[in-house]
Amino acid sequence: MSTPSTLIVPPTGPLRGQVDVVGDKSISHRALFLAALAEGESQIYNLSPAQDVASTQVVLQALGAEIMGAEIAADKTSVRVRPGWRTPSGPLMCGNSGTTARTVMGALLAQGLGARLEGDASLSRRAMGPVVRALQGFGLRAELSQGHLPAHIVPGALRAAEVHIDNGSAQIKTACLLAALRAKGTSRITESRPARDHTERMLPVFGGHCTVTGSGVTVTGPQSLRGAELHIPGDVSAAAFVVVAASLIPGSDVTLRGVGLNPFRVAYLEVLRRMGAHIEITETGCMGDEPVGRVRVRAARLRGIEIPADWAPRLIDEYPILSVAAAFADGITEFRGAEALRDKECDRLAASAQNLRSAGVVVEAFADGLRITSGGIRQTALRLDGFGDHRMVMANAVLLMAREDQAEAGMVTTAEAMAISDPEFVSRFQSLGGLMSMAPVQPSVSVWT
Repeated sequence: MSTPSTLIVPPTGPLRGQVDVVGDKSISHRALFLAALAEGESQIYNLSPAQDVASTQVVLQALGAEIMGAEIAADKTSVRVRPGWRTPSGPLMCGNSGTTARTVMGALLAQGLGARLEGDASLSRRAMGPVVRALQGFGLRAELSQGHLPAHIVPGALRAAEVHIDNGSAQIKTACLLAALRAKGTSRITESRPARDHTERMLPVFGGHCTVTGSGVTVTGPQSLRGAELHIPGDVSAAAFVVVAASLIPGSDVTLRGVGLNPFRVAYLEVLRRMGAHIEITETGCMGDEPVGRVRVRAARLRGIEIPADWAPRLIDEYPILSVAAAFADGITEFRGAEALRDKECDRLAASAQNLRSAGVVVEAFADGLRITSGGIRQTALRLDGFGDHRMVMANAVLLMAREDQAEAGMVTTAEAMAISDPEFVSRFQSLGGLMSMAPVQPSVSVWT
């Protein structure tokens, strides 16, 4: 358990330099699951240090996998994975990780195993009904607590299936793909809104195969995977906070190296370009089947835009930080189609609206989005609520950094949540000239007389 902390953030001068970001969290989860399902040993380089990814490691180890880590460079982590599957001796503890909880359901079904899944308070509020309903087509039997964790997974008869995912969830799609790999026959997974495709891209690395069309994915099983070597690119969602900060803070010029450029993950860069950001993207190669490259950002005056609603599945992680960009842009920015933000670690639409209003920004909230009118950022000592949500904490930090030079230092609560996805957030900004720092929360003391 992380120590409760507050992030202290004064206004920051120009950000300058070249940096790396942590290994991609989404890709790291999938690499661990596929390595655990493969025959033989796998080597994974640059695995994300996020707490969420650590939750996947803990779950897979409880199911019998051997995962051995070794530092191979100053800031790169390598792990070896040897598969192994058994009925766990106790509950599988998924922590805060929705990806872990949803994906392991598909893996358990594929392996014919049962288990009880538990999560922390935040994860236990998030909906698990949609993934259970999708996997029921493949034979999953599961009991949920009013649609949430804890979940009791019962071994079921695996079968090929045709399922439709209507909420743009890559986690549900991945769970279904893991089941389909082991099922006898041809399975088809269709989507009303295409979601990120990391699993489909990664399958050939482990000797698997699938057919991707415009409306879905077809898998013929059963398939056997083989151990592989995989290098994970830098997390483009973690890069978003640096990109927005460098865009907003005058005089900034930052280059992010080795960043994943998956087409499903870079829509926020196009949004920022439409807002007037100065962003240069240079593709330098591939890691697995994932394009990677450099992203250079220089400060620019942004303007408000309307973000197309059908872009929502490709922006779902970046809306909190894009809302901060909108707060500083000239004019009005509006986005819709983002109702999925209400079922994250917190209600990110409500949280973004609350914090922006605290900072003096005019915000109109809808069931599925926000309309943000820039101007009037307060320069006083703001105290913004992180809501125990890693992306909200980091977005609030950028808001405080980007205020005018004479602004008083502000603070963000529940800053320890950053470790869920990016424990290097503070040190990365410090290396670029940022002045933020972490301070532990002092427990209150009662004095009796």
